[in-house]
Amino acid sequence: MSTLKERLSDEVKAAMRAKATERLGTLRLLTAAVKQKEVDERRELSDAEIVAIIEKQVKQRRESIAAYEQAGRTETAEQEKAEVVVLQEFLPQAADAAEIAAVIDAAVAEVSAQGVTGAPAMGKVMGLVKAKLAGRADMSEVSREIKARLG
Repeated sequence: MSTLKERLSDEVKAAMRAKATERLGTLRLLTAAVKQKEVDERRELSDAEIVAIIEKQVKQRRESIAAYEQAGRTETAEQEKAEVVVLQEFLPQAADAAEIAAVIDAAVAEVSAQGVTGAPAMGKVMGLVKAKLAGRADMSEVSREIKARLG
């Protein structure tokens, strides 16, 4: 069993004991998503794969928050924000702006050295950056930053 999966299981038990229903609900959704992926692939997931699932869940919540706020459903948006906070506890420590900028600069330089420009350069840079910052940065923000540098 991966260490992240064990930690998730322990947190579910702790939330049950504390009767923290909102937290428990979020943790159970995450556990279900991990188990579903394991059943689909018929194998146990690594910590990196679990982090990818958590990132996907956070991204879904952020999209929901934007939609709810646009529709004026602030109470539902607040609930989604609370879920994001719980999910982010399981992601690696976030990279700071300077580290993100340095990784982007290095990736842009590497792709430029290969002579790749235009749209293909965006894909290559994003691939390099995502490998280094997986789970540690909001990839939509990173994507905007890369577009600004390339474009």
